[in-house]
This record gives sequence, C-alpha cells and structure tokens, in this order.
Amino acid sequence: MAERLARDEGGQALVEFGLMLPVILALVAALMGGAWLMFTYEAVANGASSGARAAIVETSLIGGAGDCESGLPVPIQAAVQHGANIVAVNPAPLCQSGTDPTELVQSPQEAGAANVALWCVPGLAPGQCQTITVTVTYAFYLPPPFSTATIRIAATSTQSAIAALRPGRGSRRS
Repeated sequence: MAERLARDEGGQALVEFGLMLPVILALVAALMGGAWLMFTYEAVANGASSGARAAIVETSLIGGAGDCESGLPVPIQAAVQHGANIVAVNPAPLCQSGTDPTELVQSPQEAGAANVALWCVPGLAPGQCQTITVTVTYAFYLPPPFSTATIRIAATSTQSAIAALRPGRGSRRS
C-alpha cells in the first residue's frame, strides 16, 4: 500500500500550481505597478509641457500680489493641472522665492500633489523673458505589497519666446 501511494502522482499538478501562484501574482502586480508608474510619469510630463506653453503666452509673469504670477490669461498651475489630469496639482500660486530673480516657485510645497517651479531667462520682468523652463515634481507611492517607498517623478519642459513669435507658430504677420 505504501509503495502504491509513493507512485501516485494525482496531486502533483496542484502542488506545483500552489508553489507557482505567488510568483505569478507578484509578477502581475509588478507589471501593473510599473505600468501605473509610466502612466503617471506621462501625465506629469504633459503637465510640465502645458505649464510651459501657458507661461510663454502669459502677458506678464509677475504682477500678482507679492511678486506672484499674474495668472493672465490662465494661472500656470491651472494649465499644469489641465495637462496632468490624473495627478493632483498644488493650487498655491507661483511666487518669487527671494533668492533667485529668475525663479517662481509654489510655497508652501504640498505633499501628495505635484509642485510646480518656473525659471525665466534672463529675468522675470515684462518683455525680458526669452526662455521659460517649467519643472513639475510629484511623489509616486508604490502599492503596499512592494514597499512603502516613494519614487520622485520630475518632468521639465522648456519653451522659447522667440520660437513662439516665428511665423506659422500661432503668431500673426503684420
């Protein structure tokens, strides 16, 4: 009888499936987490691009209260939110930081939301800005089966005011 049970292979497939199931589920979860990370990065990059486009057509970068962004025709953080539609964006206005005359930053920085910073070279004064760089940073949280670590996602977009004035790029000829 013991010899017959030793040769019986009826439960072998069930045992092998039970051993492989956690590995397969971990691979599927890692694939889904990686896909969500790439999807979030793409949203952050789209937000940076939308923010740079909005900033390059803004009539005056500074002009709001306390050396903050004027928000005309649309606030830059609102343009970033429109581009990065699945990521929450910090609603704080962009204001001069006091240390860099070419930089606008959001203060306070908001945890769990995308934060926006803008640099304008050579300066923020009306008519002076020739190149705008918008950087959007976001903390991506990994799902609990993997860890509680965060991945910092940052995307940067640069627009040239000179390119915006070229014929055929949305400007009118006189």
